[in-house]
Amino acid sequence: MKSRFLSALFAVAFSGVASAGVILSPTAIVNNSFGADPFGGFPQDNMMNQSNVTPFVSGVTDFSAYVAGNPSAGCNNCGGQYFGLSAPGDIDFDLGGSYLVNAIGLFNGSYRGITSMDVFTSMVADFSVDTLVGSFAMATIDDPNADVPVSVLDLNDTNARYVRFHINSFSNLDSCNCLGISEVTFEVNGTAVPEPTSLGLTGAALLGLVYARRRRTEG
Repeated sequence: MKSRFLSALFAVAFSGVASAGVILSPTAIVNNSFGADPFGGFPQDNMMNQSNVTPFVSGVTDFSAYVAGNPSAGCNNCGGQYFGLSAPGDIDFDLGGSYLVNAIGLFNGSYRGITSMDVFTSMVADFSVDTLVGSFAMATIDDPNADVPVSVLDLNDTNARYVRFHINSFSNLDSCNCLGISEVTFEVNGTAVPEPTSLGLTGAALLGLVYARRRRTEG
């Protein structure tokens, strides 16, 4: 009887912790070695503010359904992108909580898009402990006036709060000699995974409920 009660308690406590496959925008960029806005008017926030991309609701919209709709971002000659300085370098994204991270939905640049990068995840902002979850070579569009389709980059699934793009190279087809990215999104397993501290507090609360139930039963 006790074991069934404990199992039920844990099921209630952890139900809804994750739901598969939603699209998530980063909440912040904690490090960017390419510069926050080196060219003026093309700030890093354009990678996560839906300024020129097919809209979605972060944390709600189904990732697979969104991708199936062939979303796109504006061209490199349009507004709403981020322009950064020369590679190689790192851009570190904060997801705002710890999630099971499955994939990246990247709206790469065209003339100025990423051509090679490694992706790392971490639970700590300084990436002192990290995991390599994928290495990618990407093609770019040779038309600066063309809209950019989404590129889906499958990752080795990890629980993480921070994601690092270590960008090795990008396309240099014009005089700007700059990195261009329109929008960065992630496929995550729904609601944030509880942090270890939260898990400890939840466990303590469950034990308290068990104790209280036992006292009532024995009384």
